[in-house]
Amino acid sequence: MPAPSQPNSVENGLNSEEPSRPPLSSKLILIGAILALLCTVLVGYFAFSSIQSNSIQNRLNALTKQGLPASGVELAKWYSDSLNGENAAPLYSQAFKVMKFAQLEGSVDLFQSPEEPLGKNDLRSLDSIVTADREAIALLLEAAEKEDSAFPIDFSQGFEALLPHAAKARQAARLLGYVSLMHAARGDKEKAVNSLIALLKVSRSQQKEPVLISQLVRFACYGLTTQSLHVCLHHADFEDAHLQALEEAFADGELQDGIRRAFIGERVMGADIFQRVLTGKIRNLQMLGGRALPFIPSAIFKHDFQKYLDDLTDIVEAFDLPEVQRMARFAQLEKSVAQLGRHRIISALILPASIRAAKQDFIHKARHRMALLLLAIERFRLQQNRLPEKLEELVPERIQELPEDPFSGQSFFFKKEENGYVLYSVGANQFDDGGDVESEGKADEGFRLKRLK
Repeated sequence: MPAPSQPNSVENGLNSEEPSRPPLSSKLILIGAILALLCTVLVGYFAFSSIQSNSIQNRLNALTKQGLPASGVELAKWYSDSLNGENAAPLYSQAFKVMKFAQLEGSVDLFQSPEEPLGKNDLRSLDSIVTADREAIALLLEAAEKEDSAFPIDFSQGFEALLPHAAKARQAARLLGYVSLMHAARGDKEKAVNSLIALLKVSRSQQKEPVLISQLVRFACYGLTTQSLHVCLHHADFEDAHLQALEEAFADGELQDGIRRAFIGERVMGADIFQRVLTGKIRNLQMLGGRALPFIPSAIFKHDFQKYLDDLTDIVEAFDLPEVQRMARFAQLEKSVAQLGRHRIISALILPASIRAAKQDFIHKARHRMALLLLAIERFRLQQNRLPEKLEELVPERIQELPEDPFSGQSFFFKKEENGYVLYSVGANQFDDGGDVESEGKADEGFRLKRLK
C-alpha cells in the first residue's frame, strides 16, 4: 500500500513567510473620495472662472471694435472728442463760483400759481435775487451765446469721477427761471426771452456727459425750463417775433443721443466697479447702498459682471427701437431686474436705478414736444385771434406735423376750457386722466394755460 504523500516542505516554508494584507481602512477610502471630489470641483471652478474671464474680455473687446469706450481711459477720450464748437463751460464755471442764489432761493417760491399776478412783495423778492446775482446772470447770458459745452471731467477715474458742476447747474437754472419771470411780469419781453433761452442752454450744458447723474440733472433743468416758459406765457403778452425766437431755440432740444451716451458711459462705470471688486480694491458696497462683502468666490462676481454687460447693452440697444416698443422693452427689463437672483449682488444694486432713469427720458421728450406745441398754439392765437379748435389746425403753417406723445404713440390731448386750455400727455400710467396736470399726485403730464379764452 503506497505511503500517503507529504506536503512539500519548501513550499510550506514560503507560504508561511508571506505577510497578511489587511483591508484598506474605510476612512482612507472616504478621504480619497473627498479629495477626488474636491479636485473635480476645483478644476470645474477654475474652468468656469476662466470661461467667465474670457467671456468678459471678449465683450469688452467687442465694444472697443465698435468704437465705444470699454474703460475709464477710453471714456475720457470719447467725451473729450465730443466737443464741437466754442465751449461755454468755462463761463458757466465762473458763473457758478460767484452765484449767490442758493442763499436766497428759500425767500420766494413763485412757481406755485402761475396764473396769479405777482404782488409788490413778489417783485421786490425777485429784485433782490437779480441784484445779488447780477454778475452770475451776465455770465450765464454770455455762455448762452456759445455753441457747445463740455466741463472738465476726468472720466479715467471711473465711477469716482467728480461732477462738482451738476448741482450748480440746477441752481443756475432756477435762478434764470426767476429772472425770466421778473422780466415777463414787468413787460420786458425781450429780456424775458433772452433769459428763457439762457435757461434752455443751461439745461443742455451737460447733454454730452456720458453718465446718468448728468442726464438726470439735465432733465430736471429742462423741466424748470418748460415750467418757466409756461409761467412766462401767463405774465407776458409776447409778440410773434418773441415766440418765433423761442420756437427756434427749443426746436433742437430733443436730442436722442444724450441718454443713450449716458448708458454707454454707465456700462464703463459699472465695469470699473466690478474690476475693483475682483482685484480687492473695493471690499464693501456702501457707496452703492450695499454692505461689506462676505467671502464670495470671484467666479460669482465674474458671472454677474458678464450678465451686467449684457444688460447694459440691451438698454443701449433699446434706444434704437420706436418709442412705444422701447417703453415695452424697458418694462420687460424692469421686471427682469426686479427678479435678479441672489448671486447678482452688484447688478442688484446698480440696475434698478438705471432702468428708472431710462424711463425719465419719456417725460423729457413729452415736455419738449408740448413746449413746442405751446409756442405753436400761441403763435396761431396771435395770427387768428382765437385758439385752435384742435391741434390739427396747427398743421402745416405753425408746425410741420403733430408730434406723438412718447407714452402712447398717439397725439397729445388739447382741450379748450372756459378761461384757457390744457395740453397734456397721458403720462407714465399711459391712461387719460382728463388733464390732471396740477394735483400733487398728478397722473397726466402737461400744462394748463388760464390766461386766454
